[in-house]
Amino acid sequence: MLGEVYAEPSAGFSPADAGHRATVRFVERLYRELARGKPVAEALRGAKLASLAAGDPVGTWAAFSVVGDPTVVVPLGDPVRRMWWG
Repeated sequence: MLGEVYAEPSAGFSPADAGHRATVRFVERLYRELARGKPVAEALRGAKLASLAAGDPVGTWAAFSVVGDPTVVVPLGDPVRRMWWG
């Protein structure tokens, strides 16, 4: 189902595992670009180019696209770990 994240244990390594890892790296790149204040379309393009340069399989990132206004800047920042008492 869309929007759900799950993990299942694996006893070995399969080519699908490599694809999942490449997709995770792609999403991390995308969010890094967004956190730098880039518009959505520019962040997506940067993440795709970085994945291509890294040799990640095209199938792990090619399906990602922008729906809506590509010039929107998402107000993200680097996560900050704060303690509830401080």
